[in-house]
Amino acid sequence: MVVASLIAFFAAHDFFRANAIILPIVYVYGILAFGMYLLIRSEKKWLKSFFRASLGLGARAYTAVIILGPIW
Repeated sequence: MVVASLIAFFAAHDFFRANAIILPIVYVYGILAFGMYLLIRSEKKWLKSFFRASLGLGARAYTAVIILGPIW
C-alpha cells in the first residue's frame, strides 16, 4: 500500500501536489481495508464486533470529513 502510494506520488507528482487531499484518502481507506481483512480472518466474536464497529464508524466519519471539509 505504502509502496504503491509512493510510486504513484513520484509518477504523478504534479497531480498529487494539486490534489493534496488524495494521499490521506488513500492511506485511511487502505488502513480500513486492512481492518476489513482482519475482520474476515478473525474467528473470535468479540474481535469481529470490535472491528465491525470501529471500521464502520471510522469510514463514515472520514467520508463525512471529506464531504463537509470544503464546506467548512
